[in-house]
Amino acid sequence: MGTVDKILNHSIARPFYRQHAGAFLFLFFILFGIQPSFNDALRTHYAFINGMLTSLIFFLAALSCWILYAIKTIFFFRSCLQKESYDFLYDINAIPRGKRFLLLLKLNAVLLAPLSCYTVFIIGVAIKEHRVLSGIGIVSMVFILHLLTTIVVYYFIKNAKSLQQVTGGTIFFVLPKNLFGFVFKFVFYRQFFALLIIKIISFSCLYFFVRTEASVFEERMLWLLFLTMLIGHSVIVFRNFHFMEEELSFYRNLPINGISILLSLLAVYTILLLPEAWALRALLVNQDKPGEYLWMILTGPFLLLLLHSLLYTEDMKMEEFLKLLFGVWVVFVFFSLSRNHWLLPAIGFIFSPVIFLMSYYKYEKNTDVEGLG
Repeated sequence: MGTVDKILNHSIARPFYRQHAGAFLFLFFILFGIQPSFNDALRTHYAFINGMLTSLIFFLAALSCWILYAIKTIFFFRSCLQKESYDFLYDINAIPRGKRFLLLLKLNAVLLAPLSCYTVFIIGVAIKEHRVLSGIGIVSMVFILHLLTTIVVYYFIKNAKSLQQVTGGTIFFVLPKNLFGFVFKFVFYRQFFALLIIKIISFSCLYFFVRTEASVFEERMLWLLFLTMLIGHSVIVFRNFHFMEEELSFYRNLPINGISILLSLLAVYTILLLPEAWALRALLVNQDKPGEYLWMILTGPFLLLLLHSLLYTEDMKMEEFLKLLFGVWVVFVFFSLSRNHWLLPAIGFIFSPVIFLMSYYKYEKNTDVEGLG
């Protein structure tokens, strides 16, 4: 490995994997840890890969996830170049074009290593199942994805200095410069990878469960699954809370009433749960349960808003927050077992503003001072 390769891996690849280590461990647990045994996990992935080789829909679904992951690596690389501490990377432009492109291609191979490793398994299954042409097609798409990602990174390096002049810009549309816009951008830009994992799991579980045969469909099990998926979004809620307290702490001193802040957060969490609302629409079509659909899409945003409000009751670490989550989950599951499912959104609607308005302006972050006590 050359000197430039080492510099790129040390300054780009290593921070990328260190920053997303938690997300990778969580994804590994979902892919392999929830199965009864390692052999069961391998059989599951074997069936999934075989589905990609035989079904265009399966392949397009996997390709969409790969493209999103590649976009995440591009965003990370772009964010690095916008920092003055990475100005030394401009010197790469002094390297001849062909060698420079090859260096960036090797860097992207490292960043996309999880995808490359999975491609090796795809090749093995394709050979075993005698679907070599399908396997070649998938490998070709992965290689093209590597090339396209490298081309984008190459462009960023070439125009690296100008990227530092771009601050706070949005990609698709201009967000309002208020609490809603700040939190919305934080969720979909700086938490993109964690959000992607949560959404893939949440959407897939709800989408396929709600489409079971009406004769075996169990309403209580759907509520249990739905509430569990909502609690899974607590990672996003917890980060939103700390983002507001650490980077938007000035907001508390502005002449903005608590209700406006609550409505902004409610709007963010409503948009955040739109994929779940779409996944559950089969309750209207397949199960003919419009009432349950209404209570579920109302429960989602209000539950996340309640979790956000509870964080202001005291300064909590993640471990303490997890204990609180379990208690909230038990309460909501208990009420979901009754026939009065309207109580679930009502709990969030009533208690969220009460807890928030009573705790927001009284909240103080604990500080440990050494040498006292």
